[in-house]
Amino acid sequence: MLKRLRRWWLQRDAPSPMAPEQLQALMDINLLEIQLAALDALRPSTPAAEATRLRSHAWLASVRGQGPVGTPNWSELRAEARALNRDLAAALAAAHVAAPSET
Repeated sequence: MLKRLRRWWLQRDAPSPMAPEQLQALMDINLLEIQLAALDALRPSTPAAEATRLRSHAWLASVRGQGPVGTPNWSELRAEARALNRDLAAALAAAHVAAPSET
């Protein structure tokens, strides 16, 4: 049994290493998704927060819609995700201030 397991392990395809810019872009995109989910849960009422929320949803949909066609420009994706993260952070801060306290 151990020999079969070892043989299977050695025959599998090793994962390809991720480039640093790809890892950083994916981390920024994950942060964007987390902040966007938090903003969606707060249901902001300001037009600026709603515009940021809709713009972020549209950008994420376009990124997901690209699929595995070609190699994306990771530095460009990271820059766009970071800009949206800044906007979402400001909208989240404003939504937290405007939200009634639950204490």
